Amino acid sequence: MTAPVAEVDIPIPDDDLARELQSYVDRPALDIGAGDEPAPDAPAPADQPPADPPAPEGTTPEGAAPPEPVDPAKDADPFAELTKDAKPLTYRVNGAERTHDLILQVPGKGAVIPADKLDGFRNYVARAESNTEAVKQLLGEREQYERAGGLEKFHEQAESYAALNAVGLLLIDAIEDPLSLVTIVDGQVVPHTERSSILQDRMRVAKDRAIYDTRSQRSAAEQTSRTTAQQSQQRQTAIPDTIDAHFASFTPEDRAAAKAYFGQDPDLYTFTVTPENAAQYGQPVGTLMVRANLIKSYLDERVALKGSVQTEQQRRTQAEKENATRVTTRSVVQAKPKTKGQPRAEDGTFVTKPRWTKDEMMDRALAGKSNDPADEDE
Repeated sequence: MTAPVAEVDIPIPDDDLARELQSYVDRPALDIGAGDEPAPDAPAPADQPPADPPAPEGTTPEGAAPPEPVDPAKDADPFAELTKDAKPLTYRVNGAERTHDLILQVPGKGAVIPADKLDGFRNYVARAESNTEAVKQLLGEREQYERAGGLEKFHEQAESYAALNAVGLLLIDAIEDPLSLVTIVDGQVVPHTERSSILQDRMRVAKDRAIYDTRSQRSAAEQTSRTTAQQSQQRQTAIPDTIDAHFASFTPEDRAAAKAYFGQDPDLYTFTVTPENAAQYGQPVGTLMVRANLIKSYLDERVALKGSVQTEQQRRTQAEKENATRVTTRSVVQAKPKTKGQPRAEDGTFVTKPRWTKDEMMDRALAGKSNDPADEDE
């Protein structure tokens, strides 16, 4: 009998697919492709030799190249190596040599900017560009100013305006009050032609006086401006110079503290000699003076305070030493021995100890025994 055959409706693969399936089935167990790893529990083939154990750590397997030796130079900081001979960048401005601390110049390799100097260099570039724009604007304004005639033209126009105003006011007064130009000589009125000559002379004098006053005011203003700028610069050094010159008896620490304190607002502690107080201070008008009395008071108070603090510190130190001495030398109080308690009877009542007579006490004393009733057992 033959076994029954089941009819299954499965499509027959083409020849190429059949060959691939057959090759996969016929492939030996050791022929494992990428991703076709054997199951963890699958036994190794019998004909496969055991795998060699892994080499201990730190050893070199046979046939392998020895490890490269460690080079300390590779672990060094390349930036430090680059800038070991670097110096601040040098440049010249109007013939004077200057240095730029934000940029390091490396001989033969150019220049570098350290990381800690990068923010400062950014600010420097920003200020430089801002100043460049401001200079361009100022140059444009200067060109316009020079095209208008410059400073000399401005002064000339100011003098002309002053002379014109003075002459104009004189003419207005002559028109409003004609009698102001009338001149009487020997009881007779001076002719008109002479009155015109007088008016012209007065106008010429008014013009010259106006020009003179204008120039005087300009000169005074320029002098005041120069004096103010000079005094402003002097105020920055007047207080430190005064402290070093007149208070050298104080310690450098005290003088430095006074400079920092009074230098916060120099205008409060300086003044200019005026005509009213020139005789009091014996200095020319306009001399910059420093209020030295305030500086002296400050330094005296500082020294007194330091002295009181030092005295208090010494007192505390002495007190601590004294307390430590007293603690270490304190005598030890011996505890008093406990006295014997009064004996009791079996019923708990106190037992009255017998007293000796005078004769018995004398006998005990002669025998070297105690007369204390507690020593009755002796």
